[in-house]
Amino acid sequence: MNMNRILNVAFLITLLLLFGCAAKLPAEPEGTAHIVISKEDPPNYCKELGPVEAQHGSGCVGFQTGTYVGAYRILKSQAKSLQANYVRMDAHQFPGQDAHCSSFAYVIRGVAFMCEIPKAQKIEQPVVKTKEKSFLF
Repeated sequence: MNMNRILNVAFLITLLLLFGCAAKLPAEPEGTAHIVISKEDPPNYCKELGPVEAQHGSGCVGFQTGTYVGAYRILKSQAKSLQANYVRMDAHQFPGQDAHCSSFAYVIRGVAFMCEIPKAQKIEQPVVKTKEKSFLF
């Protein structure tokens, strides 16, 4: 009976090690407060820079469960490295949604853009000339 207890404890410890490990949360990337991440299309004056994909946690091996916050921070870092200031988030994958394996990763896929507001054309203010009047007192 003592052997069964030892095996049960060993089994529980193994389960905790396999499923209880969360991936380390990356730090909030500096200089990314201006980067907008949205499901909406960017304004029409934005230039597409290319696809981005962020994965937090391990894929099919490693047993480190990822989080949305971790993937979001990684996505912001990638956008910063591309000098993007807008990311259209196209898809996200929760841990366990991979069809080929039991994935523990949280994945966000999107497209990075650089959005610069077009410089407004300088509007010339009309010069109004007035006649000077002189008064005699």
